[in-house]
Amino acid sequence: MDSFDKRMKKDLSIYLHNNVGFTDHERNTIHRKIHKNKTPRFNLVYWTILSFAGLIALMLSFPFIGELTHKSNAIDPEPAIQSNGGEANKELASEVSKIELCIKQVAPIDKENIKYIIEVKNGTRDPIKEGVLYLSHDLKVHDGYTGNPFKVEIKMQKDLPAMETAEYEAIVPSAIFDSTKVNVDNATIELYGFLHNPSPVTVFHTGQSVSLVSKE
Repeated sequence: MDSFDKRMKKDLSIYLHNNVGFTDHERNTIHRKIHKNKTPRFNLVYWTILSFAGLIALMLSFPFIGELTHKSNAIDPEPAIQSNGGEANKELASEVSKIELCIKQVAPIDKENIKYIIEVKNGTRDPIKEGVLYLSHDLKVHDGYTGNPFKVEIKMQKDLPAMETAEYEAIVPSAIFDSTKVNVDNATIELYGFLHNPSPVTVFHTGQSVSLVSKE
């Protein structure tokens, strides 16, 4: 801006100040006109994209919802036992009662280890599959004995056919079953497995407490 323009701007400003005036009402009106908020316009593109994205998300969720519905309607195998009036349970319990567990031998190998030989007699009409044995001695407490949460696990590596007997060996550190802390005169043997084919309706658990007094 040159000196002429500056002089004209100054003269015009002085003239307007001396000859043009506004009332308070007019000033307020002009102020409102200048600072009046603009009405936000509807963004058609934005809402179109948002609606389309929501529709895609809904469509993708249909298979997942269908899968959940299918799973919730699936038949739980456990109630199938009850549908036979408990007959399947009774038959399984009757067969499991024919399984016999005993400890054939308890002998120290050295100063640090003890060998247990457990005998399993399968008197049922079906093979025992995926069998797992657990051996423990009750803990001594001030008023007697209580169950020992620590158990030695012995896996039956092969199926035990019906009407057959097998022996299983376990080498246990003698410090685990310290005679000052557990009842070494008795042992508890438990067996978990399946009769015939593994399924929820053939799983079983049985156990026996065995006296070891005569075997020492």
